[in-house]
Amino acid sequence: MANFVIDTNVWVMPDRKIHTLDTLPLVTCAETCRGWLVALRTGENQAVVDDTYTIVGEYRRNLRQGGFGEKILNELMKTGRLIYRSASQLPVELELEHFDPSDQKFVTVALASDPPDPIVNAVDSDWNEHHAALAQTGLTIIELCPDCIAQE
Repeated sequence: MANFVIDTNVWVMPDRKIHTLDTLPLVTCAETCRGWLVALRTGENQAVVDDTYTIVGEYRRNLRQGGFGEKILNELMKTGRLIYRSASQLPVELELEHFDPSDQKFVTVALASDPPDPIVNAVDSDWNEHHAALAQTGLTIIELCPDCIAQE
């Protein structure tokens, strides 16, 4: 069993309308994210969020009501497969000038475990841009859609 911190974009991609996915890599990415979330739902792995519900709140604000991502999230919550962790402050070495502040919550939650839980990303370029600094803290970023990072 493994735990994963999941960037919001992984939850959102499966509900994107096909006409908004203007390249084959984006269509493939939506399918990959859907498959990854199905495997999360049907397997033994768990999603990790903060105990202040900041991450779940972001998920809720961005997910389509009644959509695929919301259904999976609700099922994980109902079955106790969300792990709630207290997040600490971002380590000084990761206070990167251009690192998206909205992504910092995922980092602090991932670092609340020893070893850090992997962060799963679909299309956010920040994770790749700061890969070296994140790796120095022991963080692993799982890129589900590396061909899409420059497109989104």
